[in-house]
Amino acid sequence: EFKNYSEFEMLDLPKDELSKIISEVERLIAGLGNVNLASIDMYEKKKAEMDEIETRISTLNTEREAIMSMIAEIDDRKKEAFNQTYRVVSSNFSNMFKYVDVGEGHLYMDKPTSPFESGLFIKLRRNNKDYSLDALSGGEKTLVALMFIFALQLFKPAPFYILDEIDAALDKANSKRLSELISRMANDSQFIVVSHNDTVMSSSESVIGVSKTGGASRVVG
Repeated sequence: EFKNYSEFEMLDLPKDELSKIISEVERLIAGLGNVNLASIDMYEKKKAEMDEIETRISTLNTEREAIMSMIAEIDDRKKEAFNQTYRVVSSNFSNMFKYVDVGEGHLYMDKPTSPFESGLFIKLRRNNKDYSLDALSGGEKTLVALMFIFALQLFKPAPFYILDEIDAALDKANSKRLSELISRMANDSQFIVVSHNDTVMSSSESVIGVSKTGGASRVVG
């Protein structure tokens, strides 16, 4: 019988001490409780569930990486499209200052590396000195605002534009500047301008007016 346990260390101890060790071991075994013979099957079942969950997690991680890669690619395309538009609009805006005598101007972003978080600003320069929009007269501010709108529109030009009394706040000098600017742009698009400004009307290629005669409206060409 002893040969069956030859692999274990032999304890050469007095009987009382051996009995004490046996009692301690029996107490530990009793503390473990009853052996659940179904635990092996339960373990295999839980292990299979865990393996399935880990497989699903791995699949989700792979799909997440693919989605994040797609988002990054879309962001790059958005940034590229934005920067391309910005460069063209900024160039259009700067070029218009050649036809309007209010100095030089260009657009800039305060965070060029993060265009979607950046603000867009207008920088003006006259006589080699920078100045703000607040330094302009009301008419000049109107011109600069119109030039910015035109710069945006020229990115994808339309066949014609309708402008409704955009010259209402302009004096004679700025009205002439606006007329010259529109005349330059009219080489590629047709401009229909609603106006009461004689300076603007005098520079138009065609004028159509409506007057009241004898209580009735009459169209005058």
